[in-house]
This record gives sequence, C-alpha cells and structure tokens, in this order.
Amino acid sequence: MLPLTDIKADRKIVDGVPSSWTISLGGEVLYTLPKHFSPAEVVLVKDAVIRVFNMYKDELEDKNSKERADSLTEINNKIRLLTEENHRLADMLENVLSD
Repeated sequence: MLPLTDIKADRKIVDGVPSSWTISLGGEVLYTLPKHFSPAEVVLVKDAVIRVFNMYKDELEDKNSKERADSLTEINNKIRLLTEENHRLADMLENVLSD
C-alpha cells in the first residue's frame, strides 16, 4: 500500500489555460475537480481524501485484529477439546492396562 503522503493534487495548464484539478495516489487518479476550484479548496478535498483513507485503514486493521483474535479463540478451543480427548483416552488406556 502506498503511503498517504504520496497523494498529490495537480493541475495542468494547456495553452496557458488551467485545466481541471486531479487528485492522485501513485499515478492513479482518485478524483477530478473542476478548474474553478481554488488551491485552498483542492487542499481541503485532498485532506478529506486522506481522512477517509485513514478511516478505511483503521477499520481494516480493527477487522483484521478481530479476525486474528477469533482465530486464536478457535485454536484454543480445539486445543482444549484435544486435551480433554487425550485425558479421556489416557484414562481408558490406564483402565485397560490395570485389568
């Protein structure tokens, strides 16, 4: 994943006339804004894009963390069941050997 600091706002000038703004990340255009937007407005949009990306990133990290915790709980439950089965089989073997 590219760092969010790589988000760029750019505007090309064609024949001396400014064209629309583009907000891009890693060369991929995320948004195109009308040419009448001021640089300050473009910065506001760029900052909003960064905030949204950070929200998605945080949500994804939370989801991954929860999935890992759920997976560990499943593994612990399986270990507990296998341990109980091991004790049961050990008791059965002990009973057979003592008879």
